[in-house]
Amino acid sequence: MQIGADRSARVLDAGTGDEVTAPRPSVADPDDEVIAHHGRLIVAESGNTRRILVYDLDKLGEPEVPYTAPDNRQIERLTACGDDRVCFVQTTGYDAKTAHVVAVDVAKGGAQWSRPLPQAEKLVPVGDAVLVTQNSSPAQVSLLDAGGTVAWTRAGAAGRLDGGNVLHFSKALSTSPDDPGLSGEHVGDAAVPLGSLAGVRSATCAWDQKHLACVAEKDFVLHTFAS
Repeated sequence: MQIGADRSARVLDAGTGDEVTAPRPSVADPDDEVIAHHGRLIVAESGNTRRILVYDLDKLGEPEVPYTAPDNRQIERLTACGDDRVCFVQTTGYDAKTAHVVAVDVAKGGAQWSRPLPQAEKLVPVGDAVLVTQNSSPAQVSLLDAGGTVAWTRAGAAGRLDGGNVLHFSKALSTSPDDPGLSGEHVGDAAVPLGSLAGVRSATCAWDQKHLACVAEKDFVLHTFAS
């Protein structure tokens, strides 16, 4: 998906670079929040009216409008959170204390649910659930289930391992050496303690389903998860 400086959009073949659809004008600015997901181009339209627009990637015809925000609401952090669903943070004005996480059905239209979570600033989908990082002191993260119910809220930070599993740090991620506790959780089950990291700069950590690598004070550490 390519968004041009003239607000046009076109679909390219990622293997060859060939144009799949001709450019369509007046779709989005390059810095607008845009997702290409499950055969759709989804745009959080900026301007006086805040809307979610949905284009069919096969033809880039006229868009559907599954959601229009109330007056004086802002839409940020647009995130795909299901095959036919997007989630985003909606605030009144730009006041983070008023933040709600909203889920919209882009196939049938309309908001599925809206959950108040003040200071919400980052969304990460985990299957049908959504991890929400809140810019609070101390740092905390919440997990919303598929229906928008808060499954838990915990201190620290969390990240997605795959479509059903979460990695949780007991403290906020830091660029200074620290010793956060670590746990893993399959969504819907109890968390499993994985021990503590020693002297790592947790903000540098990267992981997949089998490994966790972090920069330490003078070196780096590599951990392997038990299968």
